[in-house]
Amino acid sequence: MQRFDFYCEWDGGTELDYRSASLFHGVIMHALPASFSEHLHKTSVAEFHQKLEFGENALKWTIHALTDECAGYVEESLYQKMDTFYLKQKQIELRVVRKESSDNLSYYEWYCMQSRKGEPSNKVRVAFSSPASFKSYNTYLEEPNLSLCYRSLAMRLGSVQETIRFPKKIWEHLADQTSIRHHAIEKCSFPLEKVNIPAFKGEMILELQGDEDELLMMNLLWDFANFAGLGIKTAVGMGQTEVTFL
Repeated sequence: MQRFDFYCEWDGGTELDYRSASLFHGVIMHALPASFSEHLHKTSVAEFHQKLEFGENALKWTIHALTDECAGYVEESLYQKMDTFYLKQKQIELRVVRKESSDNLSYYEWYCMQSRKGEPSNKVRVAFSSPASFKSYNTYLEEPNLSLCYRSLAMRLGSVQETIRFPKKIWEHLADQTSIRHHAIEKCSFPLEKVNIPAFKGEMILELQGDEDELLMMNLLWDFANFAGLGIKTAVGMGQTEVTFL
């Protein structure tokens, strides 16, 4: 698990927002070695998640690499080499004025850190800062579904590492142990390849119940959402999630 931050600026009055996220995904895929880009296209596992935070003619572009292989390629192909890049569709050249990165944290180290924090939290705030969506039975969902939230996180975590394992279909039980205490969600959409994906934004506050092991599982999964995003299309910038333990 490794984070790469690119602080970028550009000239002119063109504005960028979350609807431009797929353009940044294109920059990533073009910069990576062709063999690894092809692997990412073919696999069902999203090995990175990108987040965008916008200011006036400035932005912070964050890439969260979820596997060691992906982290190595992002560091070599983007972090070490990229000082400028061009968004052809917007006709904007962005300058990278600063870069920051975290240490590459193993999932075992992350698990140990979470386990040693003391008593797990039983309340979390989940804020969706970019459109998020789930797909169930070929239908896009325009509001969060707790079972699908846990399923998405558990399966994603299980697919990128082998250290932490959860019981089969644990997401159904964890959803039953979770109550929504506050819900401020609005419908929206996310444009992708001339298609608008039905989605939602906003926040919810959740109350968690269960024994210590169950609470630890829920805390692990919600903390993972901070890094991996939540729902579908997280590699193109959907599902940017900010989780706060209350």
